[in-house]
Amino acid sequence: MELQQFGWHEHFDQPFRQYQERGWQAGRVSIQHRDLYHLMTADGEVEGVVTGRFRHNAGSPADFPAVGDWVVFGPSEMEGPVAVQAVLPRRGTFSRRAAGTVPYEQVIAANVDTVFIVSGLDGNHNLRRVERYATQGWNSGVQPVALLNKVDLCADPEAVLAEAHASLPGVDVHAVSGERGDGIDALKPYLGAGRTVVFVGSSGVGKSTISNRILGREQMSTHEVRAGDSRGRHTTTHRELLVVPSGALLIDTPGMREFALWAGGDDEDGEHPGEAAPDSFEDIAELARGCRYPNCRHMSDAGCRIQEALSLGDLDPSRVRSYRALAREISIAAQRERKRGRMTPDADAKRRSKRSNRREGKRRLREEADES
Repeated sequence: MELQQFGWHEHFDQPFRQYQERGWQAGRVSIQHRDLYHLMTADGEVEGVVTGRFRHNAGSPADFPAVGDWVVFGPSEMEGPVAVQAVLPRRGTFSRRAAGTVPYEQVIAANVDTVFIVSGLDGNHNLRRVERYATQGWNSGVQPVALLNKVDLCADPEAVLAEAHASLPGVDVHAVSGERGDGIDALKPYLGAGRTVVFVGSSGVGKSTISNRILGREQMSTHEVRAGDSRGRHTTTHRELLVVPSGALLIDTPGMREFALWAGGDDEDGEHPGEAAPDSFEDIAELARGCRYPNCRHMSDAGCRIQEALSLGDLDPSRVRSYRALAREISIAAQRERKRGRMTPDADAKRRSKRSNRREGKRRLREEADES
């Protein structure tokens, strides 16, 4: 088998050469189970674990292999998994900021060309949520594509589609039905041989159903959503990379309850929030660049082009509110990242443990007071 069928790109040729000279091989991570990785290789699928040296040198969780990564491995000293020595430089990484008090990057999928942002039209549709995913896609160098799923359950799909096009300039928007197959053929341009797509969205929006349509088989388990709020359970419990009949590669992911933006170095000085999310809100960002003052907050500042457009009715106020919120979130995340540096979650775990110990101590004191 050739590595190209798993998405190998000339981008990896140069960094891999030094390892190839040592007789090491390359493989792509298809599944991660805690510390064990499933790798697609030229010789078939193998299991791997990172070496102790790799673990020691890793500066953060984002340095460890993620689904979609190309890793370098050599034979293990014992029978069993191969020894993963390094992760090759990534191209197109879709990440989010992990939950917790210490900000660090959580890689959702690596070496991705397109992110399919799935939203359900059965009551779980939220354009602001789609904008958030699209913003992270643009900032990560990944093409965002919005899939409005369950179009067969929508009373007025044309109106919803028009609203999405207006709110997501620069983002391709498709109305599809994973259940019936409507609109799936329109996704073929994104599924060329060697290209990688990742599905993201909340639970119950139909990511796995669309994935099964594209794969041509029932690969992913699916469940019905709750009738009250159209939300579903976490049917997909892990991320997995699969080969599509067209030669593309597909990564399905579990539903996300929350999605905090990862700054990734954007807006370094934090002084011009109008530049924080330029691609998702290009029309608003263009106006922001024309404001009288470079640090305009776009509220009541003199010479604010955004406020002028709002007063003329040329901008949707809800989009401007979303733009401000996302720009501020990115700016704050970047400032926290610079302040704390690249910290591992160990510090976060210690803080949580201290808080837990304090709570436990207070609980015991209350119990002792009650007993006395």
